[in-house]
Amino acid sequence: MLDKTKAEDSVISKKALLPISIVIFGIAGDLAKRKLIPALYQLIADGKLCHFAVVGVSVDKTTVQALLDQAAKNIPKCKPSIMKTLRECFYYYQMDFYDSEAYLQLRDLIAIVEKKHKLNANHLFHLATLPQHFDAITKNLAQHKIAQKHKTGLCEGQ
Repeated sequence: MLDKTKAEDSVISKKALLPISIVIFGIAGDLAKRKLIPALYQLIADGKLCHFAVVGVSVDKTTVQALLDQAAKNIPKCKPSIMKTLRECFYYYQMDFYDSEAYLQLRDLIAIVEKKHKLNANHLFHLATLPQHFDAITKNLAQHKIAQKHKTGLCEGQ
């Protein structure tokens, strides 16, 4: 008899994510550079993340190139072609998480990125920040209508 859990995992593992905008707060932090960016790299390498964009948000002054260079140190056998794919879809926005007006600019940036990459406003938000920032971030995302309910992130039939 087939184990239902294993069968479900097998079906899910063959699916790719729907076109998606991934917004990571705290992108310049250790968690993002050691775990999140390498995980995105692996999803691209495995063919599970194909039609996407990443908007990294942090209070730090940095660049996409600096972030990806630091993250690459945590990716064994890092292939330039996969990093190029990630780099082409990666954006950085520096902001104070408590500045309500900055969320208007973030909303505009996300819209520009989605238009450029022909994405359909399916967002995934990851808060790789200290918990003390969660309340301000989530309230501002809701207040400025950046975060809204959407369908599941899995493609059917893949």
